[in-house]
Amino acid sequence: MNKFQITHRQAILLFLICTISSKMQVLPTLLASDVGRDLWLVLLFGGLIDIVFLFLTIIINKLCPNLTIHDLIRQTLGKVFSFVIVMLFFVYFICTAVLPFEAVRDVFASNLFDSITWQLFSLFFVFCVAYLAFSGLRTIGRTAELYAFIIFFCVILLIILGVISTNFSNILPVLNQSPNNIISCYFNHSIWFGDYMIFFVLTGRIKPNKTKLKFTDLFYYIGAICIYAVAYMAFYGLYTVSAGNRTSLLSSISAFS
Repeated sequence: MNKFQITHRQAILLFLICTISSKMQVLPTLLASDVGRDLWLVLLFGGLIDIVFLFLTIIINKLCPNLTIHDLIRQTLGKVFSFVIVMLFFVYFICTAVLPFEAVRDVFASNLFDSITWQLFSLFFVFCVAYLAFSGLRTIGRTAELYAFIIFFCVILLIILGVISTNFSNILPVLNQSPNNIISCYFNHSIWFGDYMIFFVLTGRIKPNKTKLKFTDLFYYIGAICIYAVAYMAFYGLYTVSAGNRTSLLSSISAFS
């Protein structure tokens, strides 16, 4: 069972790494192409909704720290309904895994391994991801602990470089789009939100005792969303109307810097 359990610290680090993957690559360019300079308002609106559902997820974990979502649904609604829910989760996470794949492909194919065909490299990439998944949550959690702070340091450094170089007056005036357009843009790209969903997989896998989810964990996500909002502003300030044609916020800011 230890192979499938992680600590509270590892769960939070995995969660934050997932937010970088979903919020700091392709999503900013998609939002910029739809609502222009108000892209960061869409992020804040979506982040607010995620905070509410993250709060509910923490309550579930506190009430049933030793049960997975599958076990909880099976005990309350039966095996058939729990199987349907698990299949829906499977489809959802396959979709969220595929979404940032294009940004990963662009970074590796264009910047790092331009002499190797992406089709060949992707085989090794998928194999490594599959092997990591097969190794169990404990291995994934320890890997997150090993690389998380390197990732966080590099992301913060890139954001700082972008903030230093950008012209924040380019995001003015605020609310250039109507609130209805902001909400509509969120729903069009809602698949990129919902980072709290990873805790539905980790619930019951986080070691109980003193390491289950806490309400103070909300502040980690709130802080991350605020930092990402600044990055979105810096990104649009650098590229303005051409921001929607970029491939990734991180690679674009690093290339500009």
